[in-house]
Amino acid sequence: MRLLTILTILLCLGSALSADVMLFDRGLPITNLNNGAGANRSNVSWGDPGNQSFTGDNFILPALPGDQYLVNTLRIWTADGADPSFDFASTYTSLTLYAQPTTGSGSSVIQQGNFIGGTTLDNPNIKITPVTYADNSIYEGNSATYQLWEVDFTNLNWLVDPATVVNFGVFGATIDPTWFWVNHASNAALSGSPQDGADGIFFDFAVGGSLLSPVLEDSNGNGWDKSSDINVQILGSAVPEPTSIFLLGTAVLIVGSLARKKYQGIVHTQRT
Repeated sequence: MRLLTILTILLCLGSALSADVMLFDRGLPITNLNNGAGANRSNVSWGDPGNQSFTGDNFILPALPGDQYLVNTLRIWTADGADPSFDFASTYTSLTLYAQPTTGSGSSVIQQGNFIGGTTLDNPNIKITPVTYADNSIYEGNSATYQLWEVDFTNLNWLVDPATVVNFGVFGATIDPTWFWVNHASNAALSGSPQDGADGIFFDFAVGGSLLSPVLEDSNGNGWDKSSDINVQILGSAVPEPTSIFLLGTAVLIVGSLARKKYQGIVHTQRT
């Protein structure tokens, strides 16, 4: 019984060290939604109708005593199609998450997949799910209504330094040159939900360019009547300090022993 108790404690400790939690929360707005909110509308979406750039933002994970975080999921939202039956493969060829490496220079593809039908990509780690806002509505543009989608880039196994600015962007390559991918954004003050790191600025990244040199965009007076940030959530876990790993390993050895004994520049627009 005593051995079983110790093993249970160790298993729980190991799980706690690796369980994914919300590390950064700038999620969907929950108040002042859509056109009914009038001048207080909080939700918007941004993309480049010329498909020469794609939008994104940045995040900073909290400082911690350990070395790094292991980021497993980056979540954003988009607005597209009239309803949950929308076939992404009829409009887009691929979807790519770009992000600034936590060390070194340049930019990198963190995850990519090709659409093969509906919401399915040839990379099963990219998951697209129809969702609604907190009031059960979907995205309203000025002249049309679009389905709201949650996009999860999962199983990233991405080491990110704490207290470090990380730029990211999401780009959907289109079949139709008159259409374009958008990333959902909101005005922090009107969103009514946690808006970690909101500064009223989002980014444009040139296709084929560097995520280290974004064009900063303030949507206030530049496509909208207020500032906004791209909505994003980051899930993962803190990588244990070497001391913690040592203690856990030592405890496992002890149990084993006991057992043996016993800004603007690129044109962008929202979904209208």
